[in-house]
Formats: sequence, structure tokens, C-alpha cells
Amino acid sequence: MNPEQKPNITPASNGSYIIKAVNKCTNRNGSKETRETMALCRCGASGNKPFCVGTHAKTGFSSDKLEGRLKDVKVRYEGREITLHDNRSICAHAGYCTDNLATVFKMKEEPWIDPDAASIEEIVATIRNCPSVR
Repeated sequence: MNPEQKPNITPASNGSYIIKAVNKCTNRNGSKETRETMALCRCGASGNKPFCVGTHAKTGFSSDKLEGRLKDVKVRYEGREITLHDNRSICAHAGYCTDNLATVFKMKEEPWIDPDAASIEEIVATIRNCPSVR
């Protein structure tokens, strides 16, 4: 791969994420072979996840924003060693973070995220294991 090219992710209209110049690709199942350009599944129906196999065309996947969805607003919660970003427009609101790491994700409190209330490893594990992130 060209070492001067910066990694880039571009969502294709009604299709996959087009990934360029990424040297390492891992998910919860381990490392995946990388190429100069890759297409990653965005519809959730690929039989070869995380890679796209074109299933989005058969399922009618649409990348259009739904009417009435929350605005795309990111809020930063800066801690001593980690900064967490909250974006309600992409959260599944399943309560996974508040149920599994209530010291950091505190319902009905402001600020509702305290990035210093647990170790980085606990925070990363909680977010990684959230069903809406998979």
C-alpha cells in the first residue's frame, strides 16, 4: 500500500463503506486480510462480514436519512485518559451501556457520561460488546 496515502472511509449511496489505504482491519472475530481498496457491509446482511458482497441491492438497503430522526450531534466527554463521544442519532438506545457500566454511563444525571469513573479497558469492553455496535 502507498505509505503516503491517508486512510479514507466513504459511504457509497445505498451501499457499502468504501475503505482505502487501511493497513489493518479487525473485528471481534480477529484480523481480516486487507487490500488497497475494500468494501465493508453497511446493510448488515452480508454473508461474508465485515465485507460487502452486494446483498444491499437485494434487500433494498437505503442510506437515506429517515424522517424524524435525531439530529447528528456529537457531544465530547473528556476524561484524563480517554474522551468519549456521544451521538444520539446513531445510538440504539437499548440501555446496554447504562446497564453494564453505570459508573460511567449515568442515567438521569448531568453530565451523564463520566469517562474517569472506570478504566479504559472497562469502557472499551462495554462499548465493543454493545449489540448496536456489532
